Amino acid sequence: MRSVFDERACGMTAAIVVKRTQQELCDALSARFGEDPKRWAFICPSCSDIATGADFRAALDEAGRPDEFASQHLGQVCIGRIIGVLLREQPKGGYKGRGCDWCAFGLFRGPEFVVMPDGREVPSFAIAPAPEPPGALVTAPKRIQLRRTKGWRKPEGAVVVSRPSRSGNPYRVGGWVRIMGGVIAPVPLPHYGEHGFVVLSLWVVEQCPDAATAVEWFRARCAEFAYEDEDAYEAWLFSLAGHDLACWCPLPEPGQPDICHAAVLLELANGARS
Repeated sequence: MRSVFDERACGMTAAIVVKRTQQELCDALSARFGEDPKRWAFICPSCSDIATGADFRAALDEAGRPDEFASQHLGQVCIGRIIGVLLREQPKGGYKGRGCDWCAFGLFRGPEFVVMPDGREVPSFAIAPAPEPPGALVTAPKRIQLRRTKGWRKPEGAVVVSRPSRSGNPYRVGGWVRIMGGVIAPVPLPHYGEHGFVVLSLWVVEQCPDAATAVEWFRARCAEFAYEDEDAYEAWLFSLAGHDLACWCPLPEPGQPDICHAAVLLELANGARS
């Protein structure tokens, strides 16, 4: 799995391990989403994509797999595995569509487990947050600062966009980039001269001086991504729209600008949603 900005990422968020019987799981899904299994939804622990039974049915039909049941995959795999992340041939820069390649039965199992009638424990994704009821007061998505403070927990529904998640900013303060014709690409630390940069072929290799520059470069990369693959770009933003976004950057003082790439994502994702 690679991030939308071609940086290695796993993006798994912390979760409490939950065990429940198959009947308890169905009861919980029915209570949250109604009796129709097509509305039941689970959240991927890696990329936080929320997919319903209807989403999987549509993805299977689109992939030419109409004989498979959506229930075979719902809560077991991220929808990206159905849409195309596992295809051998991918567009330049790797998979940029919805979801990722995570599965509940992989190396990191779970984070939840369903106890079947025969006693087997089947790993599962967590149930997705309940949808907002009609007429409910909807608060604007906001940025959350991740913390390691004892007892602190990420709010339900918030999406982690820090490194190394799929939406992390690949540009680091002090990190090196190649710049040519408006393209800004992260590179390993090169040999550099006394003026702080070198020219390799037609690329200017430059060091990121501060957080504001890192955020500016991130915004430019988003625009480049939109130009390269508009459909994948919009699918990525749609997966973030409506969610609080969590990063390690300190929150700004009142009245001060938020110098964090998550603030850019909040603007782009919720603008795209509207």
